[in-house]
Amino acid sequence: MREVWLTQKEPQSASLIEQIKNISWPAGAHLAELLENHKLTDWEQVLILSDQEKLVGFVAVLKEDLLENSPWTPFIGLVFVHEDYRGQHLSELLVKKAEEKLIQVGFHEAYIMTRETGRLYEKLGYQKIAETKDKFGHLEEVLHKEKL
Repeated sequence: MREVWLTQKEPQSASLIEQIKNISWPAGAHLAELLENHKLTDWEQVLILSDQEKLVGFVAVLKEDLLENSPWTPFIGLVFVHEDYRGQHLSELLVKKAEEKLIQVGFHEAYIMTRETGRLYEKLGYQKIAETKDKFGHLEEVLHKEKL
């Protein structure tokens, strides 16, 4: 399995962006737009896992995730694993890789927004601190991990 961190300065793979755009989760289209339009800023990055040229999963480290004008930062967001690769603990791997990236760029805490119950994230040390609506109007839990 191949791991590639995409930044604002990296040339983007049109094939991977198209696959991200067409995943079963609507947030994929949002991430594809960020990548296509070079909207990642500063330290924001996206980790792509691929198998040959097939998208396996991704995670992003972002200032605001799907929450505009957030009082919290940084976010580990847009965690996705393709249906064909689920059950292999890849979501956990993606979150841990994102935490490592945040430490590399100087952060020592992180936030995650989720509509799921958050059990995966709680297992990784995140605690619910709030509920809020994302930029699409969906109610999300905001989870926080104080020490990465």
